[in-house]
Amino acid sequence: SLGKRGPQVEAPPQTGRDSYNAFYQAGLDVSDALVRTPLLQLNGRGLYAVLPNREETTKAGRRFRCSVGALPAVAEGSLPPRAPKPKAAVFVAPGFNTYEYQQVFAAAERCGRAAPVVVVNGNLDRVTSGYYPKPFYSSELYQGGVQGFYKGFTPVYVVRAYPEAGGYLLRAFPEPFQLFFETGNRKESRPVRVATFPADKGVPPYEAIIAALRKAQNAGRGRG
Repeated sequence: SLGKRGPQVEAPPQTGRDSYNAFYQAGLDVSDALVRTPLLQLNGRGLYAVLPNREETTKAGRRFRCSVGALPAVAEGSLPPRAPKPKAAVFVAPGFNTYEYQQVFAAAERCGRAAPVVVVNGNLDRVTSGYYPKPFYSSELYQGGVQGFYKGFTPVYVVRAYPEAGGYLLRAFPEPFQLFFETGNRKESRPVRVATFPADKGVPPYEAIIAALRKAQNAGRGRG
């Protein structure tokens, strides 16, 4: 089993040089591959690639071998009259704002509570870890089951960079999270594993990751 709700996938790593557009395009590539896998095959009926808005469905929708819907339309149930009812969904890079997290929750509910749901490049730990302070976002993210919904996802594949501390967090199901620190110099570097984190607790907190990487730096394994 991949979890109570479905898998969460993050790739490739975000670095200081990556734009949101590059991260989103990577999400499209991964999602395109996912909808072709046997895991989500529904004979072409009821599987949706859900893109952030109508403009993106026009630009990128033709690449997908399944139904394509804009996130607001799927969330509100306002798909075209002849469109198949969503029975499974791959959400591509939601989370540009907090309202998109609400819409994913609403869209998944329309698919049915037992429906396979996959989120690609969604940074879901922002919802579950307290990244958004409750006094400002309590009505959007901490009521109506939204936070509990996101806690039901399992991060099955994660590649996340921490350029401010010289490391990468990796996870491939069913292995634990593994944190690597780059040693050496700019011409020749070598990743060294400096910590592991249990998979059942979700993506490790940012503070714990940075602390482990700083410890590796202070131990003299930084770049020369």
